[in-house]
Amino acid sequence: MKKQFILTAISLAVCLNIFLLTSPDSFPSMLYSVIFKNEKKPVGYPVKIDNFLRLAAPEGNVMIRFENFENNREIAERMVPLVYVRSVYFLYPRKVFVSEPGTIINEGWEAAFAKFAPDKDWFGKNDVRNILVFGCDDEGAIYTSAEKVE
Repeated sequence: MKKQFILTAISLAVCLNIFLLTSPDSFPSMLYSVIFKNEKKPVGYPVKIDNFLRLAAPEGNVMIRFENFENNREIAERMVPLVYVRSVYFLYPRKVFVSEPGTIINEGWEAAFAKFAPDKDWFGKNDVRNILVFGCDDEGAIYTSAEKVE
């Protein structure tokens, strides 16, 4: 019985590793690309996001807006979760808002389509001091901008 359990656990671990290595957006896949294929590009995206956050949002909570992803859902599916997760991780313990509180977002990319335009009072109550924009132009290139909330 114990032998069978161990064999099952090992089989599941092997299957999970194969799945993660073949999934193009997974962390293990990125590590495999960097270590074994000597590709540096996958590491560049999180570093660029972190550098932008460091310069654009030095203090206070942050509102992130995603622009022009309507015609680029494939890019939104890959880019928006990465930006959101990196932002939350990098800015912790500060808060990152992408939609109206209470909005249900089941998949990370859905944040690209959350239209939320709070007023100055809302920004003040939630200590939001910076609005960061991540957008996608017609050719699929990503652009960023930042504005301070007065």
